[in-house]
Amino acid sequence: LFVSVANISGVLVRTFAHPNGVRVLLAFPDTEFGSAQHLQAIPIAIVFASINLGAFSAFIIWVLLHAPRRFAAEPPFRRRYRCLWGIYHSGGYWYRLVDLGD
Repeated sequence: LFVSVANISGVLVRTFAHPNGVRVLLAFPDTEFGSAQHLQAIPIAIVFASINLGAFSAFIIWVLLHAPRRFAAEPPFRRRYRCLWGIYHSGGYWYRLVDLGD
């Protein structure tokens, strides 16, 4: 989900040049890069991307902040969020946060 939202967020900046030199959006070939229509969509895209990506990042940080206390004491917590630290050593559960930063 994180990758999908991040990919969709970049739709308004991926362009290609027509043979006549006009740059248009790759996903919307009828929209010129920098046109009024394009510039109108950018603030809306920034707001929604910030909400989506910010909420996901906040959730991951919340899980990793609660993990030291709940990891050993609550097996359901460990199973529910095993996708976040399944490939890491149990002492390095927080490495996923660093991995998401790449």
